[in-house]
Formats: sequence, structure tokens, C-alpha cells
Amino acid sequence: MTPQCQMVLDQLGMPLSGELLAHAQGCSECQQVQRSYKLLWSQPHSPAAEVAPSALPERIVSELRNGPRPHRWWWAPVALGAIYSLLVLLGIVSVSANESIPVSLRIAGLGLAGASLIGFVAALAPRSRRVRIALFPVLGALLLSVLVAAPATKYGGHFWAEGISCLVVEVLTSLIPVALGVWLLTRTAFHPIRTLLLPFCAATAGLVVLCFHCSDGHPAHLLVFHLLPWLLLSAAAWLARARAPSYSYAP
Repeated sequence: MTPQCQMVLDQLGMPLSGELLAHAQGCSECQQVQRSYKLLWSQPHSPAAEVAPSALPERIVSELRNGPRPHRWWWAPVALGAIYSLLVLLGIVSVSANESIPVSLRIAGLGLAGASLIGFVAALAPRSRRVRIALFPVLGALLLSVLVAAPATKYGGHFWAEGISCLVVEVLTSLIPVALGVWLLTRTAFHPIRTLLLPFCAATAGLVVLCFHCSDGHPAHLLVFHLLPWLLLSAAAWLARARAPSYSYAP
């Protein structure tokens, strides 16, 4: 393209004169560009294209007016932590006290509750990737400490009859925090690590309550009626969130 061609392009739609007119009449490329330009402007305008620009701002304003009010990210872990703490406290108070529970088991339960509250913040915060990854071994160590601190007991003859009460307490206490956690996770895009950490922490509500009331430290009882329900609730919550739609993709 010559400098004269560039000057012709800059004056498309305007009358040419002098040297530019002579160049445009003798240059095949300029003639082709001018014919294409005239052909485009000769096409009839669509009525929809004229109406769309004026209707678009009104639609945007309507969407913004009807849209949900934005909230700070921290309201979700605070609300979940408050409900979690309330249910744990109600579970500890409502179930009959057991004086034979060792202090070490109660301390392990409180440590598990504290780590879970931190896990709520890490799972729902916009960043904190390292904290989320670091919490998994912390939760594993606290669960191991619960097993170690449980009082040593001999296997009884009523394994299912005595263990079903622990299972019911754990599931009923943890069900609401787990369901609320899944709902909160749908407010953002699906993230496997966040979705794994939040149910892990929410499902510990029943475990914490049992640390203050269950004196059966037999490994089979702890595995079947304490840890297995916790794992099943966490897995069910992860699958439910994976299949649920995301109602927001905010970070």
C-alpha cells in the first residue's frame, strides 16, 4: 500500500480531488475499497439494530435493580461458624453429662472445633490457598488425637445397640452445618479443594459433641459410629455440590 492509498482510505466517504482523485481512478486496490465501502452503506438498515442500543441501557438498569445485594465474603463463614457453634453447644448441653470422659478427649474435641471454624474461613475466603492445604493434615492430626484420647474400653455384647445412639447424635448435629455449607458453596464456582474442606469441617460438629459424652473407646465403635458417619456426610456433601449448579461465579 502506497502513501496515496492510505490517504484515500482516510478520506473514505468524502469527495476526492486533484492528485488523490487521479490516483483513486488509476489504482485497482483503491477502486475495490471504494466499491466495498459504497456497497456497505447502500444496504438497508435493520429496525432491530436501531432499537437495540436505546433498549439496552434500560434492560441493564432493570437487571441491576432486581439483582441481589452484594455482601462481603466474610458473612458466610461467620454465619456458618455461628450455627455450627450453636449446634455443638446445644448438643453438649442437651445430652446427659458423662463424668467418665477424660479431660484430654474434651480438649481434643475443642481443638477439632477450633480448627473447623478456621476451616470455614479458609474454604470460603477468596484466597488463602496455602491455609486450605495446611488444614487437612491439622484435621487429620486432631482426629487421630481424638482416637488416642478416647478411654480404653473392652468390647461389649451390644455393639449396634450401644453405637446407634452415637450415630444418630452425630448425623443430626452435623446435618444442618453440612447442608448450609453446600448451599454457601453454590454462591461461587465449583472448586474441588474448597468443596472438600468445608464439609470435612462442618461434619465435625457431631464428633465434637461425642467427645463430651461417649465413653466407648473401642476402635471398632469409634471407626463405625464416629469416623464413618463423618466421612459419609463429607462425601455426600462433596457429590451434592459437584452436581449442583453454581448461582454465582464470583471469586
